[in-house]
Amino acid sequence: MMNEPSIEKLTQDGLNRYQVCIATAKIAREIIDQYNEEAERISSQMDTSGAKRPIHDDKPVKTAVHAIDNGEFEIIVPEQKTDLTEGNN
Repeated sequence: MMNEPSIEKLTQDGLNRYQVCIATAKIAREIIDQYNEEAERISSQMDTSGAKRPIHDDKPVKTAVHAIDNGEFEIIVPEQKTDLTEGNN
């Protein structure tokens, strides 16, 4: 199995692997929530109790990684403190 896009490509903008991993997890959670909302909406509209969950081709993490790569989401890194002595008076 080939991983596309590669982690090297996703970290070109100065991000580290941890930041990409956290962002991917958050986006995947949003995608899962959207899938669940869609399934609830479909099942509430059907008259029978045998409603099936919608089928999605890609897994949420794969979809999230491609969304980051395509620029659909921007990873915002909080500013780090520059003065380490602040508050140590």
